[in-house]
Amino acid sequence: MGQVVQLLVAPAERAQMQRVEMVRVIAGLGLEGDRYALGLGSFSKYTDKIRQVSLISLEAIASARIMCRDNGWPEFEIAETRRNIITSGVELLQFVGKEFKVGEVLMRGFGDCTPCEIPAEIAKKPKRFAQVFKGAGGLRAEILSDGYLYEGDVIRW
Repeated sequence: MGQVVQLLVAPAERAQMQRVEMVRVIAGLGLEGDRYALGLGSFSKYTDKIRQVSLISLEAIASARIMCRDNGWPEFEIAETRRNIITSGVELLQFVGKEFKVGEVLMRGFGDCTPCEIPAEIAKKPKRFAQVFKGAGGLRAEILSDGYLYEGDVIRW
């Protein structure tokens, strides 16, 4: 089983991600107060892809930090990944097309969260985000039930 390490929301496109210890989750929309639940995310206009919530593993972030360090590049902080749920101990892409629970909230994996350069632009860092997170940008998911998420929640499949 995996675990939620951090929860992050941003109130608008390109706004700084804010860490929260708990957040209300709204089925079909996203995390209360987050840009995508409000329809204000960078990709909200693209209705062909579900962008209700994004997850990334702490292990992927650690690997990207090593790549940055080895190449003399600035490291990305956790919030600079612009993902909502930071996890540990679970391979996220196994959930593509499958239902899983984060705490009490039922979700369905939609697809990989292909890294783009928006996080690098917002963090005012060299455009290497897509490079260091290639193949490990996380998971986009659809929210199937209302509820609350908390840091420390267990991820079950």
